[in-house]
Amino acid sequence: MCDRPEAGELETVWQEYLQTDEVYIVGACTNFSIIDSLYDFTQVQGVSYPLSSSEQLGAYFSDYAETFNFIGGNMTLITQLTDIVQAPLISFWVEQSIGSLQGITLMNPVESQFMQQNLIYFNLNEVFLSVNGINPVYSISSNSNENAVNTEIIEDSILVVTRGNIQGMADISISAEPAAVRIDNNFSIFNNGDTYDDFETGDFSFNDWQFSGYANWIIEDSISYTGTFSARSGTIDHSQESRLDLTIDVAEDGVVSFAYKVSSENQWDILYFKIDGAWMTYGWSGDTGWNTVSFDITAGEHLLTWGYHKDSTGTALLDCAWIDSILLPGEYNPGIGDNDIISFTIPEQIGETEINIYNHTVNVEVPSGTNLSALIPTIEISDLATIYPESGIPQDFTNPVEYVVTADNGNEQTWTVFVSTPVNTNGELLTASIKLYNYPNPFNPTTTITFSLTAKNAKNAKLVIYNLKGQKVKQLVSEQLSAGQHSIVWNGTDDSGKFVSSGIYFYKLKSGNFEQTKKMILMK
Repeated sequence: MCDRPEAGELETVWQEYLQTDEVYIVGACTNFSIIDSLYDFTQVQGVSYPLSSSEQLGAYFSDYAETFNFIGGNMTLITQLTDIVQAPLISFWVEQSIGSLQGITLMNPVESQFMQQNLIYFNLNEVFLSVNGINPVYSISSNSNENAVNTEIIEDSILVVTRGNIQGMADISISAEPAAVRIDNNFSIFNNGDTYDDFETGDFSFNDWQFSGYANWIIEDSISYTGTFSARSGTIDHSQESRLDLTIDVAEDGVVSFAYKVSSENQWDILYFKIDGAWMTYGWSGDTGWNTVSFDITAGEHLLTWGYHKDSTGTALLDCAWIDSILLPGEYNPGIGDNDIISFTIPEQIGETEINIYNHTVNVEVPSGTNLSALIPTIEISDLATIYPESGIPQDFTNPVEYVVTADNGNEQTWTVFVSTPVNTNGELLTASIKLYNYPNPFNPTTTITFSLTAKNAKNAKLVIYNLKGQKVKQLVSEQLSAGQHSIVWNGTDDSGKFVSSGIYFYKLKSGNFEQTKKMILMK
């Protein structure tokens, strides 16, 4: 017979020292031990349990032992470890929801990352692990603009992340929910708008490729750098070329990179790469195997050319060249697919408008007592786009108002506008949401990032700036903050104190359960 633990001892032993102990259950002892981060319960002395087996009560991951249910001597349900020692007597141990408890843990968490492929697949059954072998039910939430990063779950457990054609960051939360436990994996996927063509479409449709020379390039399905497909030069004769051209309009200075492979007469039959007709290298020849190269490229329109050239005599090996995994810097899109609200102002408003490009919301605050039923907003939207209702039309903002912005290519985006009045009585912020914006935007050389925290979310605040590659530039805040409004000035320097170059940057605020990312532009 084992003695019942003193008050508080049970929790200390289980959660801190992780030593073997015993749990007292109706005059019987149940051994308790830690084995490979599992709680293992085995009955020592037979008693009457409302369970199918009295030999093995179960093995569960230690992080979730606090979800076990115990029934006290007075038949009161006890749900927390700290409650167990307060019970007059523990009558029996049961699984939550009458035997439906499923232990689950996060085994291989998805980490925040920079997206360098058009598609990323995650098998969530490898990310999360269910103790009893029953796969959890997964759900996903994301604040992403689908034109930047799109996410979905297919076949119940495969997370598919698709790269869009504009810059953006998606804050993604994957929830695994068995009957009694919910585990979340929170991470970010950053897309800087670069174009990645690996020919995995099985053709040349992903980009506007053009062919020139004596023979067109073709898709190869037996030799590739990554995946299944690559592009191979056409079959040509002596003193001929097979060329593959692509015109791009680069938004800002960047890098072109690709993988290549050559099988040709050494030094004479070559693969070359040109930007605007200028040779980037003399050429590659011989039996090279796969290699990767990169070349700087400036903002603006450029013609990229890959060519395979044969001299006047001689042939060797397979007499061709391949390219694959082409990474191109983000292109400038003059509004054809854009459906954003750029600015939203109301004459009566106080402070700056908060425009969230990820969840497509607009927040405006007007003085207390303002009549919200007939406000007239002025709205600026993306070039070539249209909006309904139109700018300048009076609206009743007593409740949120939806605006539909339609891009030139027909893509629609619904924006929800919230107009609120302050309810400040003692200098205390009482609004239910966190507001985040910067002004001016674009800016040079400094901008002020303003955010308001509620009492619920005012804890462990972190404000971080990232560049287009998803790399951290500057940590502006990492501390406990009080509820209310805060303003932080960024002077355009990184963590080392060096001034950063002009371009697009993202600032991300995380405080409590709140997390949001917004875009700003530094212009010099």
